[in-house]
Parts: sequence; structure tokens; C-alpha cells
Amino acid sequence: MDSETSEGAKPVNPAAPAVTEMGVLPHKRFVPKTQDPKATKMELETIIANHPNLSDEARRDARIHLDKLFLGIDWDQMRINNLSKSVNDLKRQLDERDQSVRLLAQRFSEKAREAKEATVDPETGLCLLPQFDQMVLKFLHNEQRHIACAMGCIDLSHFKEFNDTYGHLSGNVVLREVALILNSIYETHTPIAGNLQEKRVSAKRGTYDVAFRLGDEFYFFIASVASKEDCLMLGHRITKRIAEITIDGIGPANVKGDLGIVYFSFSPQEIPGLAEETLSQMKEWSDWLMYEVKEDTHKQRDLGAPTTPEDHCLMEVFSFAQLMEKPPFREKKIR
Repeated sequence: MDSETSEGAKPVNPAAPAVTEMGVLPHKRFVPKTQDPKATKMELETIIANHPNLSDEARRDARIHLDKLFLGIDWDQMRINNLSKSVNDLKRQLDERDQSVRLLAQRFSEKAREAKEATVDPETGLCLLPQFDQMVLKFLHNEQRHIACAMGCIDLSHFKEFNDTYGHLSGNVVLREVALILNSIYETHTPIAGNLQEKRVSAKRGTYDVAFRLGDEFYFFIASVASKEDCLMLGHRITKRIAEITIDGIGPANVKGDLGIVYFSFSPQEIPGLAEETLSQMKEWSDWLMYEVKEDTHKQRDLGAPTTPEDHCLMEVFSFAQLMEKPPFREKKIR
């Protein structure tokens, strides 16, 4: 006799899986699409409702077991826990990145400090000789105008006596004061109307304006000077300020700055291929002029005649051809 189904009931497939303690599941392994338990429950409910081989009773039992399985779950607390875990994971990642950034910043700072120490005189803050040469050569290679520039060489007279009397620490203070004077001249070398010592001109330091120290000698380079008159007044200002150096606890340093200045006017067509020689000749001539000043002021002092800051500065104007000549031989350099 054929079995008949009750009214409203769907035919039961004999091959339908039996209802277990956990309810009827699909034949293939269930893999949730999300880690959200509530979404997973809804996904299972959809599977149960649409499963083709479940009787109404099996479907009902599966829903009961599903409800029991998810009974007592605090959905809000679960969301909070999941959110808290996500926040903690994010915080940990940010902490790791922050630590990496700090390490990179520390390494960059160390590299920057090392690079600066390799290019700056630690005593005065002026650049070192290689950087000085590099900047002057860059100017000579790149300048496209007919222009006048200046290079000066300063030697400090009586500096050894000051060092021997007050010690090297006080001597280093004098060196730093001279460096400050040289750094300040880059704000006053633009065209002057009136006396340089009376009128202060506001101007920014030029790209190629640079100075360096070699023992108690200083060299400076100014890439653009308006006139030889301005250049000479600038030299007088430097020697005057050096003569006025005062050290706390000691008083006047009584140090003189003997300054030789090369005022050099050139056209770009003269320089190509000769930039290095031009730089070398500017150094040689400014050094030679500085010793001319030193010799003259020594003679004045030997005669008992006082010297002025202007006496300690000598400037000469050079054409390119004159600059390329070698300075006269000096048998003995006076210190």
C-alpha cells in the first residue's frame, strides 16, 4: 500500500539525513561567510529553510537545535569584544609602525649630525675648506653675468700672546667672535649709500657667500660686490670690529685682524676650464696681500706709530689676466 502524506506535509525523502543532536546540516562542510555569530545563525537558518531534503519536522527540529546552540549569546557584548580586539590589533600595528618611524627618525638625525660635523668647523660653525672650495667653484662655473666678487684672508695678530696669557678656551671665544663678524658681513655687502659704518643695509646672505677657518686664519668669499669702494669699506668694517672684540671677564682682547682682499671683476667667457686655477689664485693673492698688511703694520709699530683698523686692511683690484699672474716671491712671512 502506498504511503500517503498528511495534509499540508511535504513528501519525505527516505534518503534525507537523520536529525542529530546538532540538527540537520548540508551534506558538504559548512564554512561561514563571516565571523559575526549573528550573521552565521541567519546563514544557517537560510540553509535549513531552503534544504530540499528536509521534512517539516526535521526542519523544525533543526531550528530548535540551532536556537539552543546560539541561546544565551550576548550579541552586543560579542560585537564589543570583536571591536575591542580589532582596536587592540590596530593599536599594536600603529605602535609597531610608530617604533619604526622613531628608529628611522633617530637614524636620520644621526646621519644628519654626522654629515654636518663633516662639513662644519665645530669651534666656529663656519664651513670647512672642501665646502668652501666647492661653493666658490660652483659660483665660478654657474655665473653668467659680468660680475665683481671678493675674497679676503684674515690673520689674527697678537692672538698667540692672548692664547698664552688667557688659555685656549678664551682663545676659542675670540675665534668664535671673528666667525660671528664674518657671518654678519653677508647682511651688509649690498650697494651702500653713505658710510658703511653708519648705514646698515638689510640684505640676505647670498647663495655662494661663504667663509672658513684654518687655525687662526680666516678666508671669506663674497659672490657679488657692487663696487671696489664698497669692498674696501667692508674690509675696514671687519678690521674695526675685530679690534673691538671684548671677552667677558677679561676685557678687550687686543687682537688685530690683518686683512688682504682681492677684488676681482670677470666675464663668464674668461672662466671656463680655469675655475680651479682662478680659485687658487684668489687664495694666493689674498694671502699675499694679508702679509703685506702684516709687514707694514709691524714696521709702524716698530717705529712707535699707532695703527688704525684701516691700516690693517689692504685691497687690490684685479683683472682676470692680473689674477692669473703669480704673486711676487716673499722671502720671509712675518707672523
